[in-house]
Amino acid sequence: MTHPGWYDDPWQPGWLRWWDGQQWGAQVAPRAPAFSGYEPQPLPLDAAVAAMKASDPEPWGVRPVVIPLLAYLVRTRGHVVTRTMIAEHVWDQHYDSFSNIVDVYVRYLRVKLDDGFQSKLIQTVRGVGYVFSPQSE
Repeated sequence: MTHPGWYDDPWQPGWLRWWDGQQWGAQVAPRAPAFSGYEPQPLPLDAAVAAMKASDPEPWGVRPVVIPLLAYLVRTRGHVVTRTMIAEHVWDQHYDSFSNIVDVYVRYLRVKLDDGFQSKLIQTVRGVGYVFSPQSE
């Protein structure tokens, strides 16, 4: 049995469709671009992520487990990524749709990146996932 989650849409290449465990749903979302040969555009946050990876992240006040999540969101900025995509690309795990672990780690990032600011970098796409969208783009 295939677990509920977002999977490649069998009818629309390049899109994801929700599978409820028994049948395809009506909800669809565009797939984030593949990373082979993908070069992100310059963004000051790229340098910050690299600096956090190279040093001890604790002085930044960031939990080390969320640094790969931040890097993934920066690489896919402007594209909706599902919880399943995050779990598979960031931690190489199958995402259990009943777990809220991805949401918890996204919340850790929001505390550092978004709280106290009017514009938010991490947006929730209800029923789909998240999109990282800096206002400067």
